[in-house]
Amino acid sequence: MGKNSPYDHAMNRQLWLISVLVLLLSGCSPCFRTDPLPMQKPSNRGPLEVVIKPAEDMKAAELGQLKKSLAEKYEQAGFQPVNMEDSRSNGGRSVEIALMKYEHSAPGNNGCITTGVGSSYVCPLVAPCLLLPGYYHPQFEIIAEVSYYNHGRRIFKKIISAKSTSSANIINTGDEKFRNELADTTLHNFTVAFLKEVDSRKNP
Repeated sequence: MGKNSPYDHAMNRQLWLISVLVLLLSGCSPCFRTDPLPMQKPSNRGPLEVVIKPAEDMKAAELGQLKKSLAEKYEQAGFQPVNMEDSRSNGGRSVEIALMKYEHSAPGNNGCITTGVGSSYVCPLVAPCLLLPGYYHPQFEIIAEVSYYNHGRRIFKKIISAKSTSSANIINTGDEKFRNELADTTLHNFTVAFLKEVDSRKNP
């Protein structure tokens, strides 16, 4: 068998380097860019009735998880008990949440970005992941029309939105646990935004 040519050696070396870099990149998990907002918790807000109108093409499993998570968030905020209903009654406090957007996405940078002043943006295939600010930005967003009622009288009707973003390399955009944590942070901040609207009214 003949010896490998210098070209073959160079190609093998490049393939080895790329393999090492891919291994490094795949081991670096995405990092959060959005933090949970502080939630004010009065001792007792009283009972709350919640009606969720799902977004178009929303899966039953997603709706079920949303109801469970949202009930937990409202309980953390001081509402007791929290009842998930199919339609609103005219007794006590109730909220209708008509979802307009409820989805994961992962927008990415178009092409490699050269190093700029005060930045460390480099092509993700030729640099260790610790030097990357993020090639992909996995995110979760909620947009909904929220109507809040007290004994049948509407207190407010408003579009409320929340979005959580993260930074990821081109290899690892996060596992299912990370996606769930991203959604949970978004739902937490969505709840905080709702509470601010409730607490700003004279008759919450």
